[in-house]
Amino acid sequence: MLKFESTAQVGDMIKAMDFRPMADVPDMWLTGVVVEKGPIYRGHLDGDELVKVYYCDGYTVKIVGGCSKTRDRIGDLGYIPFEVSITDFDERVSVVATAEEVQRVLTA
Repeated sequence: MLKFESTAQVGDMIKAMDFRPMADVPDMWLTGVVVEKGPIYRGHLDGDELVKVYYCDGYTVKIVGGCSKTRDRIGDLGYIPFEVSITDFDERVSVVATAEEVQRVLTA
């Protein structure tokens, strides 16, 4: 199992950091509601044909917030790998709210 594969379920809201926080560098992060877990594919053009290529396994999220650099992506889909190589750290992905808590807020 990959490092963050079991951290969240579809419907949970997660926060994902781009890199380990550092004193002299602003944090880069986003929050999103998980809409899908599993293989992530990226599309690229091969001539006139759009070809989907496997990228990694991870979370597909609907972005609902983030740092100043990601706020303009609210409403877009984002992709968060379950695991990254040498730059991974224990706090990179965390659950902000469970699916049940998200639903309570949406229906209140």
